[in-house]
Amino acid sequence: MKKLFTLAALSLMAASAVNAQFITKALNENDESTFKWENASNFILISVGEAEREAMEGKILADYNIDDVTRHLYVWDATYVGGDGSGMNSFGQLEDHIALTVSNVGWSGFGMIQDGGIDFSMLDDTYVLHFAMKAKPTDMTSHGFGFAQAKFTIGPTAFVDGARVHKLLGDIEHNGEWYYVDIPFSVLRQCADNNDVFPEAKGGAAAYNDNHLWCLSGGVAGSELHIDNIFIYKDATIPEPVENNYVLHYGLNEEGAQWSDVTFVPGEGENEGKLVAEGVEFAANTEFKVNFGDVWYGGTTTDDYYLIHSEWFENIGLDSNGKNFHINEAGTYNFVLDVTEEGIKMTVTGWPEPVEPDYVLHYGLNEDGAVWNDVTFVAGEGENEGKLVAADVEFAENTEFGIKYGDTWYAGLPNEGENFYLIHSEWCTDVPVNTGNGVKNFHINEAGTYTFVLSIAPAGNTLTVTGFSSDGIAGDVNGNGSVGIEDVNEVINVMLGKAVNALADVSGNGSVGIEDVNAVINIMLGK
Repeated sequence: MKKLFTLAALSLMAASAVNAQFITKALNENDESTFKWENASNFILISVGEAEREAMEGKILADYNIDDVTRHLYVWDATYVGGDGSGMNSFGQLEDHIALTVSNVGWSGFGMIQDGGIDFSMLDDTYVLHFAMKAKPTDMTSHGFGFAQAKFTIGPTAFVDGARVHKLLGDIEHNGEWYYVDIPFSVLRQCADNNDVFPEAKGGAAAYNDNHLWCLSGGVAGSELHIDNIFIYKDATIPEPVENNYVLHYGLNEEGAQWSDVTFVPGEGENEGKLVAEGVEFAANTEFKVNFGDVWYGGTTTDDYYLIHSEWFENIGLDSNGKNFHINEAGTYNFVLDVTEEGIKMTVTGWPEPVEPDYVLHYGLNEDGAVWNDVTFVAGEGENEGKLVAADVEFAENTEFGIKYGDTWYAGLPNEGENFYLIHSEWCTDVPVNTGNGVKNFHINEAGTYTFVLSIAPAGNTLTVTGFSSDGIAGDVNGNGSVGIEDVNEVINVMLGKAVNALADVSGNGSVGIEDVNAVINIMLGK
């Protein structure tokens, strides 16, 4: 490309045959401008004449006028040649305007760029892109414009550049007179892919480093482009954009339950730059989601207005339908939203301190109507320091017991499907289990006062029971008060690992084997 002349710049947007509200006649019958100066402020200059600059005095927000030093208008080689830009301009002033004529090369184009990028970060939907155009009755050229990545057409038909169609926004009258084109930034965004006028890959809105205004006028030799006084301004008649606040929406998922809303507000201190909803009281099993305008953020669902759970945070559960976030415990919570271009992250704090359940000794007689008792284990002292102790607990004959920790039960071998009983051998080997009751509970035959010492360790918990009486009936392994074949069977079951019973060591040699079977038989026979 080569530099054509100092005066130039481009910034575009147009009106369509359907949206003719974007195009107005520039001068009245007295050659006076019809531009509504009283509604315009915050001018951003792109290519503006001296008379227009004076009219904007005191209201200029940014000056990006072409200076041929850091701000340039470049024309692709041999695509345009200079035209006649003299005479009355679009504001009724005797000032030159940009005039280009297409050469016979099959295409034409120019672009405006600023060294180091240009700042358009101030633009919102209250801003309007303005420029003026005129065309001869014999020239029906469609011009494809680009404002950064917003692509549109001013002309009779939509301009097509390869596979890209520039959205048709309207046409001026081809009568040699000036017409204003005033396009809100909200419309410009609609002309860009994904509404992204200033993509980050090209510097973003704060430092856009590509052609910020450009034009293609086709390849018909002799086609003319006349464009004048390009600038952006804030239009007082356009309402200020209403920011959709993020709202925490929460309640109980019950019929008739009233849900509540809390609006997120800017955070302070360590949460500066984020949004917070602090001190929100939740009942137990409260569900919640976050909404922003018409968009809802909740759990995973086929409804496209819920975002995926893992995009927010992973320490909150979902309800059974997978729609709403779900917090089980009542409490006062703080919600912090970090909204970035990479996504939205939420942090929730204020969880109640976890209440560790106690280990409890649960014991009684396995009889209809029997009342069972609970004794809470306490921290041991002396030789039991670091362990848990339930000391001097009085048991009747044939008392059964288990140990519970919160909702978890530890006792004998479980019945099928009852996974809340841990295997007996993980706890202790000196207490038998109740073989007549589904092998659930530990079982002590003899009445007495017992002490239970519980050692909690990562490798496994162990239970030691002391206080067994030594004056029981020799050979009465099952503790029924007599010695018989059932005691032989009990010893055999212990040998085979089907039961655990410290009384099976009838011989007292520290293990259970055939000698204990023989000892029980000898006692039966009176030997």
